Amino acid sequence: MRIRTHSPTHRRPIRIGLSCFVAAICMGCNGKVVDKGSHTNGTPITPSSTAPISKSLELALVTIANDQSSFALQGLSVVQIENTAAKDWRELFKVYVGTKIASDQPAMLGSYAVDQEQLVFTPEYGLEPGQSYTAVFAGIDNNAELRRTFEMPTDQSPTKTVVTEVFPSRKHLPQNLLKFYLHFSAPMRAGNSYRYIHLLDEIGKPIADPFLELDQELWDDSRTRFTLLFDPGRIKKGLKPREDVGPPLLPGRHYTLVIDADWCDTQGNPLASEFRKPFDVRDPDETQPSVDGWHIESPQAQTTGPLVIRFDESLDRALLDRIFVVAVDNVEVVGNVEVTDAETTWRFFPDQPWPVGKFAVIVETTLEDLTGNSLGRPFEVDLSTNQLVSEGEKTLALPFEIAETPVK
Repeated sequence: MRIRTHSPTHRRPIRIGLSCFVAAICMGCNGKVVDKGSHTNGTPITPSSTAPISKSLELALVTIANDQSSFALQGLSVVQIENTAAKDWRELFKVYVGTKIASDQPAMLGSYAVDQEQLVFTPEYGLEPGQSYTAVFAGIDNNAELRRTFEMPTDQSPTKTVVTEVFPSRKHLPQNLLKFYLHFSAPMRAGNSYRYIHLLDEIGKPIADPFLELDQELWDDSRTRFTLLFDPGRIKKGLKPREDVGPPLLPGRHYTLVIDADWCDTQGNPLASEFRKPFDVRDPDETQPSVDGWHIESPQAQTTGPLVIRFDESLDRALLDRIFVVAVDNVEVVGNVEVTDAETTWRFFPDQPWPVGKFAVIVETTLEDLTGNSLGRPFEVDLSTNQLVSEGEKTLALPFEIAETPVK
């Protein structure tokens, strides 16, 4: 069986300009660009600035892997590259949203790389169709400042992007539900996302301010999963928002989560249709989940049949990825996970047939139920009694064994 260690090291590019989330530049592009007053047939684009232009250096927009658009400072010499530190490039070469750059406007978030004779800046997220961007190079070795504005085209092709899933998937949810996960079939446009999401009561009236609206929206790396948090101040007991306004959900009531069709994907196209998730609310869940109520079904040796764990309640769908399987010597078994039955059944399919031997299911104690209660600690903590919650173990090990299949 192919196995891997459980603590891989991931390399990430340097990221800058975190406040660009506030500037809402986390958008997508189809790889084509036009400069103001220019065309896209590959001919040089005339810069829109009247600032002095260096004879040897120029700003351009290039396409890298996966058709992602990046900004490049081209024409650098080997000496300039070798004599300039990475931290200096971040100060010398910046990209901004728009054409009129305010003195306090943050630069875009992204990473830098030197490729042959050019410095490439890759935005953290794609570029928004129809949006203008300004690349600015402060100058080096007697080269004057360079400034160039690029405008992304608007893609009006028919959209096929849809909401594929919303978790929790069950129809009866606890009053103190903590979050929804919204899944899309293609990368979505970030920024102002909350304007497209509504919670309606049983007569279709919007619930006022049920969600925690964050400037730094909670997207996964692919921009296809959005985490939507209920306002914790209205969930936790004893907090002022709950006392003043009340909880967003009430037991015995019916609600509908609505996602507007106007929400655009990264190509600038709206969703194919509106999405609605109706659900009923039951009493709050204030009990921590426990592995004591789980049932493990071991697979047969020399097969790729699944290892199955059945939970006694629905668990947080995203956090279920924090369960993994190890063999001897604490090495991880490689495979794929499937979650079904309203997030109460977890199946693990190995890439290679199971050998005979001893294994363990390793579970991080940060795994939560639908209301934020984790294996390690409850969501509600009474601070007035100076109650302290011990962090305890970081993981729990649930052993199981795969025996030799009897010969018939």
